[in-house]
Amino acid sequence: MVRAFLTSWLGWIRLGYQIVRAIPAAGWQAMPRRLMLLLPAWCLFGLLNTLHWIGFVLDEIFFRGYRDLTVQRPIHVVGVPRSGTTHLHRILAHDRAFTSFTLIECVLAPSITEKYLWLGPARLLRKIWPLRATGRTKDNGGLLPGMASIHKIGLNEPEEDFVILLWVHACFLTTMCTPADKTLWALMAFDRDISINRRNLIMSFYQMCQKKHLYFYGRDRRMLSKNPTFTSMLGSLRLWFPDMTLVICVREPERAVPSQLSSLKPVLNLLGHRQLPTGFQAQMQSGLRHYYDAINHHMQIAHHRRQSAIVVHMSRLKASLSDTVRDVMKLADQPASRALTAAVAEHNEQPYRSSHKYNLIDYDLTEDDIARYFAAVWPLVIPEDDDVSTGGIAHV
Repeated sequence: MVRAFLTSWLGWIRLGYQIVRAIPAAGWQAMPRRLMLLLPAWCLFGLLNTLHWIGFVLDEIFFRGYRDLTVQRPIHVVGVPRSGTTHLHRILAHDRAFTSFTLIECVLAPSITEKYLWLGPARLLRKIWPLRATGRTKDNGGLLPGMASIHKIGLNEPEEDFVILLWVHACFLTTMCTPADKTLWALMAFDRDISINRRNLIMSFYQMCQKKHLYFYGRDRRMLSKNPTFTSMLGSLRLWFPDMTLVICVREPERAVPSQLSSLKPVLNLLGHRQLPTGFQAQMQSGLRHYYDAINHHMQIAHHRRQSAIVVHMSRLKASLSDTVRDVMKLADQPASRALTAAVAEHNEQPYRSSHKYNLIDYDLTEDDIARYFAAVWPLVIPEDDDVSTGGIAHV
């Protein structure tokens, strides 16, 4: 806890330094906008960090019971970005046997104390006056303009829980603010490029936050996590959560690369970038290539050690959601609830169709360029026998 506290505050100071260095990164014309956005955001980050650590201290006084909890049989949805991880995660989240971090929890309430302060009243109100769902909520674009067709963002939506790692400065999102920070880019090769001491600190903090979540939401529930960025830390996840079920979503690099670069444009545009920062595209391609390599490597290990893992191609997720969910639940040894079955049925009646548009040409790339760059890691090579479930896919 002490090391995490020091890391948090030293990281905040370092982030301020990196932000100052990054102010001119989008050109002189964008400097006023970047100053008005980044410096207040850094100050707000410091304020929230103060509140969170006060909450963590109070947790040790009033809610020490969380330490005795065990994160049992979590499910981690990882894989290549833009391969359907969000869609699969939010479908699975309909099952009340699972529980996931929400955006508001990651940002405002990582401690148990804050959960009771911020989330407790809303939780109590729902019990007194439960709201009935009337079908799909209207997609109003979420919190960030331009994200409606890419990734809907809502405070109470099940979200990528790597956001909670902001408080130990291990969240890849901050790369958008400081694109030249090599320390953040190293997170795309977590098990390879991050030191063992820092890996253990980050994983210990992450496990602690999961225990706090279960203490508040229900000790008998199973954590459901979704993080494409966690694809670089499959070894660490398996070490810290040995009984986890791993669901790996994949997609062809020639589609994943432009989709991922395009998906980051709204944030970069908000921060004043008219085009991708220098070196950003090359760093992203390198990181994605490592993701595919990590998947290949981990599935070979899972095959030999008979560990629970499944690979799902995005085309299968689109064409056969029912079968995909069935296979995931079977692998997780979890019977599907009525709510989950109903969510799948509703989707089958009104399938989701993304309006996100992107093209390799926008990034001066061709399919041949991508094929050469990813030749060593794609197609994936998955063991063909039945020791490891691959959702019907032996070679993806």
